[in-house]
Amino acid sequence: EMANSMFTLCPPGDFKWTYRFLEAIMCRSIPVIERGSEHEQCDGFTFFYSDRTTEELMSQWNESALTGNYNLFLKRHTLLDRFIFL
Repeated sequence: EMANSMFTLCPPGDFKWTYRFLEAIMCRSIPVIERGSEHEQCDGFTFFYSDRTTEELMSQWNESALTGNYNLFLKRHTLLDRFIFL
């Protein structure tokens, strides 16, 4: 479902951060979080706050944000840059 969604709700749960944030990015969906639930994992990523209207979200969505989020995710959360593929 996330891979087919433009946006993914990412409630904080038991902690201030959630894996759903990164899962949304892996699925090329823009995370939507509650205001005040920002965490250092959000730094540099494009995300939106849940208090925005649907019209605001739709008007600010763009394909380059998905690509930027995905590339930043790969850089920070994988070991791809540490291996040489022959």
